[in-house]
Amino acid sequence: MTAIEQELLQLARTILYAYFEKTDPDPLLAHLAPDVIWLGAGQEMEAEGQDRVAAIFRKGQDQLIPCRQSQERSLVRPLAEGLWLVQVSSLVETDPSYKMYLQGYQRCAFCFRKNAAAFSLIGLFRNLYHNM
Repeated sequence: MTAIEQELLQLARTILYAYFEKTDPDPLLAHLAPDVIWLGAGQEMEAEGQDRVAAIFRKGQDQLIPCRQSQERSLVRPLAEGLWLVQVSSLVETDPSYKMYLQGYQRCAFCFRKNAAAFSLIGLFRNLYHNM
C-alpha cells in the first residue's frame, strides 16, 4: 500500500470512528466537496451537494447511537489521477452503555479527490445490514 493509500485509509477510519463511536459527524462534514454525492441504504437516502448532504447529517446527529466497530476489512484503489476509492467494512454493535443491543454489518465506500492542500470527499456510499 502506498503512502497516499495509507493516509486515505486512516482518514476513512478517522471519519468512521468519529461518526459511529463518538456520534460526531464533524470529521465527515469537514471533508465534503461542494459536488459530493451521498447514497445511503434507504429509499430516500440520497443527496447531492455539500450543503444538502451536510444538512442531512447534522439533522440526524441527535439520533446517532454510540457503536463499536470490529472485524474490519478494507480496500483502497486508485481510480484515476487524483481520485481514490476507499471501502471499509465492519461489524457494528451498539456500545454496552446503550440500553438496547443492535448489531449490523456495514460497508462504507468513500471516493476521495486530491485538492491542492487536502483530500475532499466527492462520493459517500453506505449500506448497513441489521442483525437484531
